[in-house]
Amino acid sequence: MDDDRRRLEDLNPEPDGGAGWAASEAGRRVYDRVAGRLDPSASLEPHRSRVKPWLIAAPGVAVLLAIGLPLLFLRGGEPGGTTAGPAATTATTTAPPTTTTALPGLTEWVFQGPVLDKQGVGPQLCMAVEESLPPQCRGMAVIGLDWADIPWAETAGDTTWAEARLVGTFDGESFTLTRAPAEPEPVEWVEEDPFATPCPEPDGGWVVSDPALATQDAFEAARRYAEAQPDYAALWIDYLVEPSEEVDLGPATFVLNVRFTGNLGEHEAALREIYGGPQCVTLAAAQVTEAELRSIQQRVHLGLDTPEAVAAGIYAAHGQGTGVDTLRGVVVATVFVVIDDAAAQAWLDAKWGPGLVEVHGMLQRLEETTFPLHLHVSNQSRDIDPVSIQITLDGEVVVDQQFELGDMHNWILFELEVVPGEHELRATAPLAGAEMVETFVVEGECWAVVDFWAASNEVEGPRFAWSQGHPIAPSE
Repeated sequence: MDDDRRRLEDLNPEPDGGAGWAASEAGRRVYDRVAGRLDPSASLEPHRSRVKPWLIAAPGVAVLLAIGLPLLFLRGGEPGGTTAGPAATTATTTAPPTTTTALPGLTEWVFQGPVLDKQGVGPQLCMAVEESLPPQCRGMAVIGLDWADIPWAETAGDTTWAEARLVGTFDGESFTLTRAPAEPEPVEWVEEDPFATPCPEPDGGWVVSDPALATQDAFEAARRYAEAQPDYAALWIDYLVEPSEEVDLGPATFVLNVRFTGNLGEHEAALREIYGGPQCVTLAAAQVTEAELRSIQQRVHLGLDTPEAVAAGIYAAHGQGTGVDTLRGVVVATVFVVIDDAAAQAWLDAKWGPGLVEVHGMLQRLEETTFPLHLHVSNQSRDIDPVSIQITLDGEVVVDQQFELGDMHNWILFELEVVPGEHELRATAPLAGAEMVETFVVEGECWAVVDFWAASNEVEGPRFAWSQGHPIAPSE
């Protein structure tokens, strides 16, 4: 087979842009698919290996050309080598917001994927792995990792590596473990076919309308026509049979799907004159062409590793991957950390247009059972009124304001969510010189009270009082 030919299966773009979780099971599937495109002899998926395919010329095939690390390592080249296609006009957007998204220093994050430690470099979380022996990767530094806690790790030469589930904190530069490593957990897949044909099945089913035009050459001509149109958005195939070694994937076994941003009647008529197999021509939901998406992709790849992106809570300095999901009409990016999904999306929408770019983080917030902590705070001092009080819980500020005496039945309620286990609460009144540290254990819903006391006739001086128990009755 010539080097510029690809299997029919390799025609379809990657779901979600092919840039999702490069270091997870999903990422490995993406890696395998991209590798299959670069190596014509490789299979797309195990259950679709070595079918009897039509061969599709590679240069115009609507496959993902991820500029980021996964493709960089596969090709051994430099990022940004993809050609974005014809220059495209995109909508003018407003300036992105300048609000800085705070980095929650004590929030725990989960990483699930390959971890690699090369002598002299130190352990790193890997976004992409070069499959040599020993393997190589570029990623985020890990602090506190002891390979004795990962007995399933492998070693070759000066490199040790393993697949692991790690939990820790992120300070903007590195990942610090807070719990013992564990083996990766199974990934739950959503059973959804991204390549399902959107057109209703015709009367009589999906059949070949003109056998004389149901050939590989005619298919190639239809593809070339579609991709040459300025309003071309996407092209993919939807199998009508399950591919196997026994099935000849001829024109009666799949539906050719093509999307444009306009002129559907004209395009459908032209395609039916060229190709006689089952086909479905639809309008691109996002009203954006493939050329426009690839132009945006180039700019996104450069724009994510910037101070503005960090201010929006997007951390791409340790690696990123970008891809184009032509089926949904969106550029998909993967970075190591996204602090706040909503804030990040607002920045992306303002910078590149609403809904045209989405970003996902490899680190995911640790999802745990939490219980409500009803914290009541009051000022019970006639001598210091009002008083400024700051309260931290496990190092994070949860209260920082002035409290007035009022009628002394003046508790202000702060609703918090805490995980089970031991916690530390620290209350300070800097101007009054009072401080209190309390350690308590949460096993369910709980109530706590922090009162500030100070009187000129007391020897103890300004102080805090702490109690746990039942809710405080509301004032009349």
